[in-house]
Amino acid sequence: MTYAGGASDLGTIFKMDPDGSDFTVLHSFSGGASDGRNPRGSLTLDGGVLYGMTRHGGASDAGMIFKINANGSDFAVLHSFSGGASDGRY
Repeated sequence: MTYAGGASDLGTIFKMDPDGSDFTVLHSFSGGASDGRNPRGSLTLDGGVLYGMTRHGGASDAGMIFKINANGSDFAVLHSFSGGASDGRY
């Protein structure tokens, strides 16, 4: 992932071959409640699905957890952070 760049300069998810060839952007973050922005950390792969998080975006603009298929399809928000004692943020 990249923290910035992509179509809206809000970060990307990308793939490439181990030798650096076949670089492809799988998702460009656009912000807002349904997409998020500025991804952070690492992706986790489980059964062909990638899981990750963003620093901003989501329903409260406090970051979110997302999933996306390894081929770039079916991006979805799994949790929007709201902050406070019972949730996280950023």
